[in-house]
Amino acid sequence: MSARKRNRQKGRREGGSFLAIPHAVLESENWKRCSGTAAKLLIDIAGLYRGKNNGDLAPALIKRPASEAKVRALRELVHYGLLVQTKHGGLGMPSLYALTWHAIDHCGGHLEVAATTTAPGFWREERPKFVPPETRKPLRKSNKPASIFEAGTSVEEEHRFGNRTFKRGFSTNAASETEHLSRSTNGGAP
Repeated sequence: MSARKRNRQKGRREGGSFLAIPHAVLESENWKRCSGTAAKLLIDIAGLYRGKNNGDLAPALIKRPASEAKVRALRELVHYGLLVQTKHGGLGMPSLYALTWHAIDHCGGHLEVAATTTAPGFWREERPKFVPPETRKPLRKSNKPASIFEAGTSVEEEHRFGNRTFKRGFSTNAASETEHLSRSTNGGAP
């Protein structure tokens, strides 16, 4: 019996596929600059590669991280040249990507880029630090409702009771409030 067969029979060897990332990629400056989320996502995407489907890798099939973090990590990986987008998604179709340390495969001819015989190797080109695009800003700076009592503003309120309408206006002025507070604490003296 061969050593290979003996290892399998005794349960010493795990079967199945494996993931190979070249040491040159792992030692590159672009890999070192990647965030943890981007590095983990790249490993997950590389796990989808089966030898003949480079260019047909869909990150949408990966459940983690959440979509906003995934989009940012994908942009980062494309920026550093570790991935290249081969097809834009939309209307129920996922965007497709290729690993840049393998040649891009034909994949049935549905890619927007041509198949290559050599790896693109964009990861070799040293890139500056990734700066994510600005995200949408919230409408308010906090969760608290906007205050109507800002210094020097006037507010007119309208109240309805039955068929009558009452209007009440008041103004807030920091100086008059301080004066009012000092009178009440000093016994009415100015």
